[in-house]
Amino acid sequence: KKKNKIPSFLFFGNLNGLGSKSAINYLLNFIYPTYQRIWGNDGFTIYVCGSYKLPADLEKKIKKLKNLKLMGFYKDLNSLASSCHGCLFPIDVPVGNRSRVVTAMASGWPIIAHKNVSIGNPSLVSKKNCLLAKNATDFSYYSKMLYENKNLRKKITLNALKTYNLYFNPKKSLIKFGNFINE
Repeated sequence: KKKNKIPSFLFFGNLNGLGSKSAINYLLNFIYPTYQRIWGNDGFTIYVCGSYKLPADLEKKIKKLKNLKLMGFYKDLNSLASSCHGCLFPIDVPVGNRSRVVTAMASGWPIIAHKNVSIGNPSLVSKKNCLLAKNATDFSYYSKMLYENKNLRKKITLNALKTYNLYFNPKKSLIKFGNFINE
């Protein structure tokens, strides 16, 4: 699908969940300022989508920032994600596998995640099936790479889909889970 002309990225999840609130704070306080330095005040868009309502303080902050578009629940997330250059997962809390990352893997959306996301999902390998950032500088560097390099986006998404099919595809994962239960 044709990408937006300006750098555009998607953040999505349960907007009232602890992981999302933490990730949105990271996005606002660290990633957003680095994007402004690279692309300026009119040079990028980050779409914030998800179920449930954001806490009032976060909603106010987002609405004040010109390049953030608070979309709430977005019915055709696949269409929006497909028009973006990447999906942002700035979840710096080192817990569990995030279903939103697995959704991105299965859907062919390029992933830029905090390295702590790979603790809960060790199948994520930076520069193979995702881009794992240690800090906001890495997030902006990888975002710029995905924006500028169509071949990298394609490689990342194809490898992510292969990884999904190997480890998370319901047919295969249910067999593995059944074997685990039976042991």
